[in-house]
Amino acid sequence: MFLFTCIAWCRCTETLTVTPNVHPADLLHLVRNLYHSADNGDATLADDPVWIQAQVLKTSAARGINTESNWPGVGTCRLDGNGDFVSTNRLDNFLAVCRSRGLKPHVVCGTIAPSAVGGASASGWAQAQWDSYAMYAEAYVRYVALRYTGAGFDQAVFEVENEMDSANYPSKSAWFMTDNKYSTGSIEAYNGYYRLFRIWAGAVEKVAKEHPAKELFIAGPAATTYTFKYGTMQSVNHLSWMEKLAVDCARDHVRLDAVTYHEYGAALDTIGLPPGDQTLQDRSTMIRNRLDAVGLSTTRLWVTEWGADENITSPINCNEVGAAYTAAFLMLAPLTPIDAGTFLLYSDVPDGDHRWTWPAMLHGVYRKAVFNVFDLFNKLPGATCAVEKSAGWPPQVKPIASADGNMVGIILANYGRWSPGRVDLSSPRDVNLRICNVSGTYAQVSEFVIDHDHSNVWTQLISKSLPAQQKPLEKVQDYSAIVTDGTLVLPDRTLAKSAVHMWVVKTDGFSYASGAPSILSQPVSITVTAGRPATFTLSATGAATLSYQWKQGTTNVGTNSPTLTIRVAQAANTGSYTCMVTNGVGNVTSNAATLTVTPYPQ
Repeated sequence: MFLFTCIAWCRCTETLTVTPNVHPADLLHLVRNLYHSADNGDATLADDPVWIQAQVLKTSAARGINTESNWPGVGTCRLDGNGDFVSTNRLDNFLAVCRSRGLKPHVVCGTIAPSAVGGASASGWAQAQWDSYAMYAEAYVRYVALRYTGAGFDQAVFEVENEMDSANYPSKSAWFMTDNKYSTGSIEAYNGYYRLFRIWAGAVEKVAKEHPAKELFIAGPAATTYTFKYGTMQSVNHLSWMEKLAVDCARDHVRLDAVTYHEYGAALDTIGLPPGDQTLQDRSTMIRNRLDAVGLSTTRLWVTEWGADENITSPINCNEVGAAYTAAFLMLAPLTPIDAGTFLLYSDVPDGDHRWTWPAMLHGVYRKAVFNVFDLFNKLPGATCAVEKSAGWPPQVKPIASADGNMVGIILANYGRWSPGRVDLSSPRDVNLRICNVSGTYAQVSEFVIDHDHSNVWTQLISKSLPAQQKPLEKVQDYSAIVTDGTLVLPDRTLAKSAVHMWVVKTDGFSYASGAPSILSQPVSITVTAGRPATFTLSATGAATLSYQWKQGTTNVGTNSPTLTIRVAQAANTGSYTCMVTNGVGNVTSNAATLTVTPYPQ
């Protein structure tokens, strides 16, 4: 193995040790799951700068809000007199974006009452009207999955409503309520939502059952941070919608593929956190534990909107503080039970001072600091490395490292924003990097920086000093370094407040420890319902390069990866699974894990 040591010289010297040939659960894959899906409620044309900019994220999915009404708001999706589905220009334009850019559509549905069903509020609907709405929901699902341009989409997510637990915002109050009739997160509002969710879940379940080759997901409630815990809001009847939805769906055998919520500028860790408040780990673990407790262990946990601040006019969404938040979130979220995320994009609207806020493309030329963070993470090579921090490592400096056969990538984020007070508590940090067991005499080093003065268009916007052209991501140094006795020592660097710094080091290779592979964590037996995904994973170590061969019984399945995913589990997939890990020295076979596929609930 080779060891990478990062030493901080502020007050005391601390070390960070990285072992590159240990692959902890394909962490880079989890990191990128947090930004490979983008969200915009307004950009519905394929050539919109928002979706052009989204390609920086290497986006594989798009989340669309407000697709059930026409732009500028006249007319809705509905069923005509023959019972056929009538789409809107916004839905069709959004699906056109997905088709032209090869994106999986993630549609937010159930946001309005179709005009043909009867009225903007369903609080007084008769059963016949609810039956008509159920027919509409099924037709909507069929349109997206099967009928759009004659083929539909093989993969699609249907997320029921958007922030309906937040009655503080009239525009987000559930359409089946009288305006602000219920308080934020109340049980009355939840009961209305659950009735709505069951209708859409039934529609998705029916279409998925008829077309098992289609990978369709039902998700909700897209909750806000107002309802993370029971009994903590203004009145005693406030509750966690995510927990309640898990309990009710399990009890009633209602399909729930993903529990979703939104995460804006909330505390990532314990730095500056008021007593009793929740960290990212606390919030996600609470929901994961509830899902597992009620038997929904395969239900995913998805942050379907995230960003540095919920206020789209806040400058931190595009300056160095937002960039440092983004890097810290990408490092911390994969260490929690969160499975995936959707990064929010928004169209820029300049004011009189030419200030743009929420992350998006600036006239097709300028890229904000947040997008440069995604560029850094896209540059990380190979697989993530297991990291071991000494006890005194400064908690504000977040690390991630990865390596392949001849390259190491290291990102450090100096992040310390105290969310409740919106105060930046980070301070400059001096760091020194040492990489050990390096083969050869020289190494090529590239350094990239995002801080107040680098890779940050905001500082030029507010000073009105935008150049004719700007490099999206600034490489501050490119140089050769000498390897002495197998050790590479890099020059000292200072991380500014709210700074993100990356080193990319290319060498002749590394002196990996020789030895046959060994299994660090074994695959675990799972039970899933037919039509839902099933995933096995393991981690292994040994001399590079490791290869993986999964087997169902004696039959080879899967790809060369420590993770095996069966996207649409069927009865034929029931059985025993093992994985053989091989390198040039030898091989080892994992323990057997059993997949049990149960029928659809009737």
